[in-house]
Amino acid sequence: MINSSNTCNLLISNAIRILRPIFLFLSLILLSVNLYADEFTDEGKRLIDNNQSSQAYDYLIAEIEERAGTPEYDLLLGIAALESNHPTQAVFAFERVLAIDPDNSRARLELARAYFELNENEAAKEEFNYAKTLEVPEEVSATIE
Repeated sequence: MINSSNTCNLLISNAIRILRPIFLFLSLILLSVNLYADEFTDEGKRLIDNNQSSQAYDYLIAEIEERAGTPEYDLLLGIAALESNHPTQAVFAFERVLAIDPDNSRARLELARAYFELNENEAAKEEFNYAKTLEVPEEVSATIE
């Protein structure tokens, strides 16, 4: 008679032997995607930091289908959009950031600025007032006032 405990252990051992390479392969794929994402967002940030917002917007918007919903990407896209005269796109990007991280003060302030650019003054005022309740640098707080 075969011991059911031994059979169970044998099945588990075989499953682990078969699945181990699959998990390793999937881990490597995820790692490479994360490295690419870091390089991609780093380039977008570099363009923005070098006052090349229009180029940054073109660069970032090309990946919107794959990356929308990622806070770091959406924040950069929103900043580039706002700086290159695409305030509506900026609003959508900042709202995606805030849906995930409602207390992101940078996204909140940039959203207020985007609303202001769209002449949505009440919405801008609400966002600026909300941002004042968050931790922001002293000089930013003074500017909000």
